[in-house]
Amino acid sequence: MGLPNLINKFTNPEKEKKEFFLALEILEETVKGAIWTIEEGKSRILALGSDEIWEEGEEELTAAVDKSLTTATERLAEEGGEPSRVIFGLSEDWAPEGKILPEYQQLLQSLCRKLDLKPAGFVSIFDAIIHHLKEIEGTHISAILVSPGKKIVWLAVVDSGQIKGVEKVSRSENFAADVLEGLLRVDGVEIFPSRILLFDGGDMESLRQILIDYPWVKGEGEEKKLPFLHLPKVEILPQDFDIAAVSIAGGEELAQSLGFEVTAEKEKRGEIQETQETGEETKEKEEEIPQETDLGFVRGRDVAEMISPQPSEEKKPVEPEVLEEELVPSNIELPVETKPAVKKGLRLTLPRIALSFPKIPLPRPRGFLVPAVIAGIILIGFSGLFLWLVWYFPRADVVIYASSQMLSKKTTLIVDPNQELPDQKNFVLPGQVLEVETSGEKNTATTGQKTVGEKAKGEAVIYNRTDAKKVFGDGTVIVGPGGLKFTLDREVTVASKTPDLVSGVDKWGESKVAVTADNIGAQYNLAAGSQFSFKDFSTSSYLAKNEAALSGGTSRQIPAVSAKDQENLLKTLTEELQKKARDDLKTKASQGQRLIEESASAKEVNANFDHKVGDEAQNLTLNLSVNIKGLAVKENELFSLAENYLGEAVPAGYELRKSDMDFKYDLKKRNDDGSVVFDVAISADLLPKVDKDQWAKVIQGKSVTQTKDFLRANIPGFQDAEIEFVPHLPAKLQFIPRNTDHLRIEIRSR
Repeated sequence: MGLPNLINKFTNPEKEKKEFFLALEILEETVKGAIWTIEEGKSRILALGSDEIWEEGEEELTAAVDKSLTTATERLAEEGGEPSRVIFGLSEDWAPEGKILPEYQQLLQSLCRKLDLKPAGFVSIFDAIIHHLKEIEGTHISAILVSPGKKIVWLAVVDSGQIKGVEKVSRSENFAADVLEGLLRVDGVEIFPSRILLFDGGDMESLRQILIDYPWVKGEGEEKKLPFLHLPKVEILPQDFDIAAVSIAGGEELAQSLGFEVTAEKEKRGEIQETQETGEETKEKEEEIPQETDLGFVRGRDVAEMISPQPSEEKKPVEPEVLEEELVPSNIELPVETKPAVKKGLRLTLPRIALSFPKIPLPRPRGFLVPAVIAGIILIGFSGLFLWLVWYFPRADVVIYASSQMLSKKTTLIVDPNQELPDQKNFVLPGQVLEVETSGEKNTATTGQKTVGEKAKGEAVIYNRTDAKKVFGDGTVIVGPGGLKFTLDREVTVASKTPDLVSGVDKWGESKVAVTADNIGAQYNLAAGSQFSFKDFSTSSYLAKNEAALSGGTSRQIPAVSAKDQENLLKTLTEELQKKARDDLKTKASQGQRLIEESASAKEVNANFDHKVGDEAQNLTLNLSVNIKGLAVKENELFSLAENYLGEAVPAGYELRKSDMDFKYDLKKRNDDGSVVFDVAISADLLPKVDKDQWAKVIQGKSVTQTKDFLRANIPGFQDAEIEFVPHLPAKLQFIPRNTDHLRIEIRSR
């Protein structure tokens, strides 16, 4: 017989104490808890815990579970009992194929140790929901179950109560597309159920409307068409339906394994149908299951197969001070006693732990002396345990929230690398020069344009109308129609005019020479017979004509490097390198130093562009190296100067803390000796002054309400206080530890 049952029979043999159980659902983003019990053969949920968010890590999970179960326990306080065992509801990736993965098994074991939980088994969340829906609707369901988390969307396709596939999809901005992606991953489903059930999400009504509006039958594209016979009906399961399913589905099987008669309720078309009782009475367990330390659970195995029968003969004595735990592997079949039938379709597997106590030889007094001695020993043991729990074990963190007062003053600060000691009177601090050099490369598209092309070419005949020959040098300019200029490609000599005795008209001297347009462009392609003049001579003396058209002149616009392109690229890359260099300067500051970023100055070391201004190029690349120098000061000297400056302005009852100070610098001047002058604004959040050691002695042993009343009366601007207890006891048992070493007090502003 278990020790608690023995005490119960001595104190109240007529009345069996009601036993309470925990259910805990763990998903990748949230946890939620519940407390349930068995009353008149039925599972009944007594209290639901809060939904708590966790991201990753054992500490975050433990804190979230602790808060949820604490909420449920506080709501259960009026029932006068405390839960004894816990059933876990787990997602598919924690327990694929009905077995918890080793890393999650270790995580759950650590969780149970920290929160003093007794693991009793686990169920798959989807299995539990399917089981609960069958109990409610009276038939195996066919539906698509969807759990829309903030980061993950879980879905399961269920056909006649059987899961055809479970998928996990990362949440995007398009919820319907996430569900579509999950369904497309499910293989082997010819026709999808035309019913979608949403549970455990945020704004469920808006998500429901998104799925209703989505064209499931047509699909967004032929390749994404899904095998729906018609548009699915989208429903929302009640809030906390999932944790209720874990409690009821897992609870029924655990209850049967403990010897309770369980009557499942079925509700269909508004009528309640009760299942028939088996009539078979289960034997009262001779020994309760002690605290479990492992989670050897396997889906699909009967509970009865996992619990070894209790031998009828007396156990053999064991060696004193030995506590033996034995776990039954899932692949070993054991002989079993006749147990109540377990419903098909859902299996909750319980670990078996054999617990033995040493036999202590005692005298055999007669009458009622034996129960009295045992009761006395138990009372002394529990009294000692209670005193230990009250005095040594509990811990508490008291976080006090109070309104703060802002204090701000401005002054002029000089940071001088040549100074050795701080001068608080003149606001001068010694500074250390920190220096780094960094380089980088950046490219950009060019925005400049350049006109390129070919010059027109041809031949012209030069006429000399004077009495003397004329020599025109290479490069001589002749001007054609529209002021277009051409140059002679070579030196040319033109003979003088000669009289014609027959006609009486002088014949001009002439000479043919090649000419080239002064600039590019098609406008220089002049027609034959165009007349040209010389810049420095009248046409009455010299002129030129082209017998054939001038041709070959072209022009076009091309991308080119502009001066603005180089200027903008240099500015952008310099700013990026300065930011990187400032980060490097921070790392160069030794422990206890603070870099004044506003003191940093950059000097260009080397800048190389791959193209010059005017070069034809679509992109411009710059390689740049810069040198950055900045000043760092010692934090203790800076804070000491600030405390001395602000100290007189701190109101009575408030204190100035270094962690709440802030400095804003405005560069004013750089001196030739290397010192830098700043206009600095020093501000601080002032919080009420707290004598933590003295207050710890005052509030020790007080309740939460008494503690808050004391703080409210003694702290100016008191807003609230948050008190976290370890372990988390029911509200009526929460008192500030009497051991002040286990009490931490902190004050903050909101």
